[in-house]
Amino acid sequence: MNSNGFKSKYYRYIFEHSLDAILLTRPNGTISKANPAACEMLGRSEEELRKAGRELIVDMNDPRLRPAIAERELEGQVMTELNFIRKDGTIFPTFLTSALFEDDDGEMISVMIIRDISRDKEYIQLIEELKCKAEEDAMHDYLTNTLNRRGFDQLFRAEITRSVRFDLSFCLAIIDVDFFKMTNDRYGHHVGDMVLVEIARILIESTRPYDILGRYGGDEFILCLPNTHEKDGLLILERLRHQVENSVIYTGDQTIRSSVSIGFCHFESDIVKLRRYDDFIQCADQYMYKAKQIRNTVYHRGFRKD
Repeated sequence: MNSNGFKSKYYRYIFEHSLDAILLTRPNGTISKANPAACEMLGRSEEELRKAGRELIVDMNDPRLRPAIAERELEGQVMTELNFIRKDGTIFPTFLTSALFEDDDGEMISVMIIRDISRDKEYIQLIEELKCKAEEDAMHDYLTNTLNRRGFDQLFRAEITRSVRFDLSFCLAIIDVDFFKMTNDRYGHHVGDMVLVEIARILIESTRPYDILGRYGGDEFILCLPNTHEKDGLLILERLRHQVENSVIYTGDQTIRSSVSIGFCHFESDIVKLRRYDDFIQCADQYMYKAKQIRNTVYHRGFRKD
């Protein structure tokens, strides 16, 4: 066998057995030959592919198509991602390598090697989703589905910046569960967890979408009320306190009732500019400890016990 015969047989073997789809086409888009992998990938027989031509198997709306054709004409070859279409109409992503060459008769032919990257794209999407989930988990408390301390700090710092920039006020509250240690000691930690979950549910359902709620410690929650004046903040927090007070948890033959002590501070934008991050936390924390001395109350500047 001469060298040309060997090469011909060698290339034919590659063409027939390649796992990637291979199409031999004319620059005008007509298809002259397709290997078995191309037929399987596109869901068409070789004859069907010849009749279909490029327009029925390539997504003509893919914005990468025309630049790819132009580059191939200019450089003689191109590598790009491009969407193709199966016989059933499914559009799927591929990595395409295409080159131009002349056959023995001097006619221009293009060879297209096409690799289906659907699974690669799905894998990349899965990885991105897992990364987003991990980032979200890193900012959330798994038990109560509120922000954890890290997550709250990040969003609260952003809210401080926003308040200064747009001349807005905000309220900050720390919410402590009354007699939580006693509940744990008497009923067990699983019941204590039930109490935290129920209180978190009330807080989540009763706050506004743009309020920032987090679990700040074992039995403490922290809540920022953006763009909220002191009077409105007091109304919101009193409503939350009443809802917790009226809630009931049933476990076996036990009925568990809870209450919370809330300390909160209101900050006008001109004050916010002069304060450090820790100043806001310390203010709310200070009033929370005053509220704990009374129990089941909301304590703030100007508080008076009836």
